[in-house]
Amino acid sequence: MTRILLRPFVSAILVILFVLLVSTVSSTAVEAKYTPEQADKFLRAQDWKSAATAYDQLTQADPSNGRFWLRLGVSRIKLHDYKSAVQALDHAEQLNFFPDRTRFELAVAHAGLKEHEAAVEWLSKAAAAGSDDPESLEAAEEWAF
Repeated sequence: MTRILLRPFVSAILVILFVLLVSTVSSTAVEAKYTPEQADKFLRAQDWKSAATAYDQLTQADPSNGRFWLRLGVSRIKLHDYKSAVQALDHAEQLNFFPDRTRFELAVAHAGLKEHEAAVEWLSKAAAAGSDDPESLEAAEEWAF
């Protein structure tokens, strides 16, 4: 008798689980997939939030791409999210991607965090790697100690 009474409940639960599964799969399929060209367009347009979102997705899809990590870090600097910028730029540094630029941006991010010693250390490392960009140095608001 209890078996017969439980059947409608079990059926209802299975239907609910199926609906949840289908809605999860379809909502995942609807998520935007950015191309590197779209991310670069956001960067050039200085749409930092969209650029950060796009490069974040691209770094997840291709974690060995130093360009994506560097540009994610730069986008996060522009959003004043310095801690996340350091994390992204550390990935670019580990991949040895454009060491002069990556180290310069690490210096800017540390300056934004008010970590002055680390900022100066990364700036020295950037100069040792060949960085020579006084315009970028002057333009970075983070250097206003």
